[in-house]
Amino acid sequence: MRKWLVFLFLLLIITIGTLGLMKSGSTQGFEVEDNTTISID
Repeated sequence: MRKWLVFLFLLLIITIGTLGLMKSGSTQGFEVEDNTTISID
């Protein structure tokens, strides 16, 4: 049961993160205007 809780928690974080990236990515980030976002990785 613990594994399922951890799995669901990670899935929730991933979905929230991807949604946030999609929202902010449309205006900044993926456009790569400053190259700062990619250099951090």
